[in-house]
Amino acid sequence: MVGKKVELETRNIQEKGRRKIMKRKLWDMRLLIIGLFMFVQAGFVFAEKKGRTRLLKLAPKFFDYFDVVENEVKSKIVSNEVAKIEQETKTIEDSLKTAEKNNAEGSDAEEDEDLNVKKEKKGEDHETKIT
Repeated sequence: MVGKKVELETRNIQEKGRRKIMKRKLWDMRLLIIGLFMFVQAGFVFAEKKGRTRLLKLAPKFFDYFDVVENEVKSKIVSNEVAKIEQETKTIEDSLKTAEKNNAEGSDAEEDEDLNVKKEKKGEDHETKIT
């Protein structure tokens, strides 16, 4: 009975922690949306409707106001995206290599076990023939 109470209490604590995290995330999302809405209203960003979502594009006013060259921003965004993609592919390749290595080791062990079983069976047959 005591164990169940402790278990329920820990579940309640975990649930309260999850709720706090979700509330923080929700407020962060609300602030982000409000900020984007203000940028759209000010004319710094265009919001083009695409399906059920909106595609955000930087307006010329953004580049003028923040004194940024458009090509520099695009190159930084592209280089960051390329770096992320390269990192993801590297991690995927590494995980595939380790999986293949584990499978190869596992199949070798299975083959060794099969050979041992076959040898044991032959030995048993041989012993039965002798006696």
